[in-house]
Amino acid sequence: MVRGRDACWEHCVLVDATRQKVKCNYCQREFSGGVYRMKFHLAQIRNKDIIPCAEVPDDVRDQIQILLSTPKKHKTPKKLKVDRAANGQQNSSSASGGAHPNHGSSGQRGSTCPSFPRPSPSPQPTVDDSQKQKQDNADKKIAVFFFHNSIPFSAAKSMSYQEMVDAVAECGVGYKPPSYENFRSTLLQKVKGDINECYKKLRDEWKETGCTVLCDCWSDGRTKSLVVFSATCPKGALFLKSIDVSGHADNAHFLFELLESVVLEVGVENVVQVITDSTPSYVYAGRLLMAKYSSLFWSPCAVALY
Repeated sequence: MVRGRDACWEHCVLVDATRQKVKCNYCQREFSGGVYRMKFHLAQIRNKDIIPCAEVPDDVRDQIQILLSTPKKHKTPKKLKVDRAANGQQNSSSASGGAHPNHGSSGQRGSTCPSFPRPSPSPQPTVDDSQKQKQDNADKKIAVFFFHNSIPFSAAKSMSYQEMVDAVAECGVGYKPPSYENFRSTLLQKVKGDINECYKKLRDEWKETGCTVLCDCWSDGRTKSLVVFSATCPKGALFLKSIDVSGHADNAHFLFELLESVVLEVGVENVVQVITDSTPSYVYAGRLLMAKYSSLFWSPCAVALY
């Protein structure tokens, strides 16, 4: 496949010329079929098995959509160009008063054949029109679902939102969504199993790289105080538990025992560092923790220092 002057080549690269495979510069997804199918990907137009690009900048998307919606110029056949040139010469001769003898008939003046204007080629209807209608209809259906069920618009910012749409699109027409019973039974157990599997992988990672225990403090400014514990490592963060410490937020010994219980739950050999609030009670509790377990470090939260 020879690269032409198509503007789409600025946003993709040729991977395999034999199979006409190209790769998107933004999401790194590869497609067979050449740059034409890549245009639908960059324009975020779903076409058969083409998945719209989620990383393409808005200006690039609009540029490719304009390219797709602009009808191609039809090339004028060479013979047609010659005929038009001949007709133009004959018309200029007639306008100047010249006449050509008609050798086919005697005693009559020859006349030139009239030149009728040829209609310009009408623009071909684009495939994008029907595809855009389908996408607009899908957008409205999703919007209605959000509106009717009082789903916050911020749910569209969720990482799993686009993953859900892509998974449904891969199933094709006729996909039946899960029912109420599916959600509360089999699917709940399956998702719970996936979470437990992720939990196990992270705990196994702690044995290799160690982890940091984070102690995040929350308060309503009155009497309610809550502490959220999580553990983080290079592979990700994991929620451990939350404890209501109302009435004990200033008790350093109580906080020390609480921190110690979390460290023992994670495993002293797995904990590299413990980070807490910078209030005096947490500072004292952190020093008590380091005094008892010399293998770990305690640090105050940098944000809380300002």
